[in-house]
Amino acid sequence: AFAAGIGAPVLAIMGNVGSGKSHLLEAIGRHCLRQGQSVKYVVVADLLRRVRATFDGDKDSILDDCYQADVLLLDDLGMENPTPWVKEQLTALIDERYRNERRLAVATNLTPTELSLSLGERVASRLFDVATGTVVHVLMAAGDYRRGKPCAA
Repeated sequence: AFAAGIGAPVLAIMGNVGSGKSHLLEAIGRHCLRQGQSVKYVVVADLLRRVRATFDGDKDSILDDCYQADVLLLDDLGMENPTPWVKEQLTALIDERYRNERRLAVATNLTPTELSLSLGERVASRLFDVATGTVVHVLMAAGDYRRGKPCAA
């Protein structure tokens, strides 16, 4: 439904390592591209590394792609080192998408409590919103396919 543009504009995918979260984000991105939408897929730590590398240059051009895309896909949120600068950048980006009901899908291994402790209550409040209908949550219960672990039942 999210890939088709139906329902809530924010999708939070949670699950253990190897449960298929990144694969699902990629499938969503490919579907949206086929619909003619602009899509930006980033592993959060890689995005932040690229932005840091441009401190003497134009960091805005890297982040502009994230702000301007019709659909933003953030993979592995919470795996980055949560410095104050990181928290500021991610909070601004996630808050803008949330407030303006712009499509955002996030994949994370963290629980709501862990994400709140890592990136702050503001980010966690938006991504784990259950009251407004702005966010849909998907829990991936599969085991780590790389290790051949069975699904947790």
